Amino acid sequence: MAYEILGAKLCEMDEKIRRLHSRIHLCESAQHSRLSGEIEALREECAATGHMLEKELKDSHAGSAARLAGAYMEIEHLIERTREEICGRSGENDEADETGSGETAAEKKILYAEYSLDFALQAANRAVLSAMEAIDEQITQQEREEGNV
Repeated sequence: MAYEILGAKLCEMDEKIRRLHSRIHLCESAQHSRLSGEIEALREECAATGHMLEKELKDSHAGSAARLAGAYMEIEHLIERTREEICGRSGENDEADETGSGETAAEKKILYAEYSLDFALQAANRAVLSAMEAIDEQITQQEREEGNV
């Protein structure tokens, strides 16, 4: 059963990663107005997906899901607060950093995006590791049950 659930989730991730690739390529060639529309669409998608995930975790009958929901919300708030501290709020001018570092708002956002992608890959690797450990545990449990029969 774990194979089917986790396999389906990986297929879903593959499709979303393909969409991420297309969006990044679109950014390279799109006109500013189209890019702005794509940004707004992705913001709305992120918000909707976040709300859906939060609701699924809260509605779950598994006690551990409530803990995951709390941690997820805490992490989301921390990431957003940190993004605002580093990059400023959306719509701020692309001027040099007031602290004297010389970084423009665009440079800060690019650096933030680069590391966000690194952290996303790390999170994906950890998720795959969790999936592998879950499958291993399921196999171990099945082997124990077969040995007791």
